[in-house]
Amino acid sequence: MDKIFLAGLRMDAMIGIYPEERNSRRPVQIDVEMGVPGDRVFRTGDVADTIDYKEVSQRIRLEAERVRFGLLEEMSEAIARILLGEFGAPWARVTIVKLGVLGDGVSVGVSIERRAPKTAAARIAPRGRPAPVGPDYRMLMSGRFTDADTASQQSLAAAAVRAPS
Repeated sequence: MDKIFLAGLRMDAMIGIYPEERNSRRPVQIDVEMGVPGDRVFRTGDVADTIDYKEVSQRIRLEAERVRFGLLEEMSEAIARILLGEFGAPWARVTIVKLGVLGDGVSVGVSIERRAPKTAAARIAPRGRPAPVGPDYRMLMSGRFTDADTASQQSLAAAAVRAPS
């Protein structure tokens, strides 16, 4: 699994549900991991074929400046959507730690993982009709019926047809 990561991105954000948190910014640390979008960058060495971590950093800072979040879960979901939608990451892991909340060196935070929706081309088309799955069908298809089994199956089927309903 190839990934790009940013660890220890620190900033102040408007985040919190308590009254004292609603009027001031709080320090957070954000770590992100993103799947590399394809393997082309390994052949070309061109940053246009991957995700530019500097742009990701700037975009996360912009979102933290622009939006006031109630919960860390809300902020992490917003960042994951940016990574998947705007930067084309196939998957993302976002971890946010709210610094200094409980004191005594205790860290509190949230970590989420999200995957980009599969494209229509990547989906496997469902079958028109489900295939029979009973044990007799599996044995028949595997060729494990003996001649005696085949004869008894045929006689049971014939009896079922002759039986009055």
